[in-house]
Amino acid sequence: MQFCCCATPDLAKAVAAAGFDRIALPGSYVARCDEQALEQAAKAVAEAGLTCRSLNACCPAEVKLVGEGHDPAALEQYARRLAKNAKYLGVEAIGVGSPNSRKLPADYDRKLAMRQWEQTLRILADAFGSEGLLTLAEPLCTLECNWMNTTAEVCEVLDRLQLPGVGMVFDMYHAFVAGDSVADIRRAMPYVHEVHIAQFVDGEKHYLREDHAADCADYFRLLRETGYNGEIAVEATYDALDEALPRSNRLLRLWAAGAADPA
Repeated sequence: MQFCCCATPDLAKAVAAAGFDRIALPGSYVARCDEQALEQAAKAVAEAGLTCRSLNACCPAEVKLVGEGHDPAALEQYARRLAKNAKYLGVEAIGVGSPNSRKLPADYDRKLAMRQWEQTLRILADAFGSEGLLTLAEPLCTLECNWMNTTAEVCEVLDRLQLPGVGMVFDMYHAFVAGDSVADIRRAMPYVHEVHIAQFVDGEKHYLREDHAADCADYFRLLRETGYNGEIAVEATYDALDEALPRSNRLLRLWAAGAADPA
């Protein structure tokens, strides 16, 4: 596996010092970069000795993936700009999470939302695919949004559409909170091109902790059993980074190898 951390370019040196191989930059940041900012981002990543092969945080809240304000033309324009900038950085895959872009009003027509979601995936597949990039749909638990919350839901759509270059992000944090079973993930593994991880601690999304190893032990076993050898990225929000980054890198490598399997 390749060990990665989701972070902004200004944290590239800290990510490298913690021992990670790669950095995943936010798509919403990359899309808004002009030529100079893009060059600076590429320089920051390179000078830290890292590579950037994936993006998280695909789009800002105003770019709607589903729901009120969904604008296919604006989405396509955004996606093509993002794809062009991502290609410049050497990116190969873009994760489509972005919870604030897919929150639906409680009374929103779910059939309409599904039509919008399918249209969104087709638009992204075409725009990202034109630059040779993968589109990776990500299930997000109900703590963050109310659309496409489980691995099974996303997998069902991918089964139906069968779009070239479209796969999935498997995020252990969201899977754990949503209660996705190992069987759910196993079924989805042919689609999985990226794995994310954080820990659910006191209702928040934290960096990795020894005392929460059991939360993801079964998922790591599945990755080893299925021979997953792609990128796995820490994507968290809380904790002091000077301690959390090196600790997360150390634990991630141990858990991936099965050396600290708690069960």
